[in-house]
Amino acid sequence: MILCVHIIPTDSEIMPVLLEILGRFGMTSAFCVVYTFSSELFPTVIRSTAMGCCSMAARIGSIISPFIIYLGEDEESKGR
Repeated sequence: MILCVHIIPTDSEIMPVLLEILGRFGMTSAFCVVYTFSSELFPTVIRSTAMGCCSMAARIGSIISPFIIYLGEDEESKGR
């Protein structure tokens, strides 16, 4: 949803905000669900280690996600 904000026209004021709120809700929901879902996947012996790895991956993903928009800029500036 957050990536769809760039597709809609810029004259719309409400739609980008709604898409951003919906995207943020989805990210927050997914982050909360990972604890419940992954705790059921792993055996008891490695559950705490696996939960730590899942939590770390989720945190790294949330830290890196705002910078995805800048990935294409380096390639464009090199071609000029």
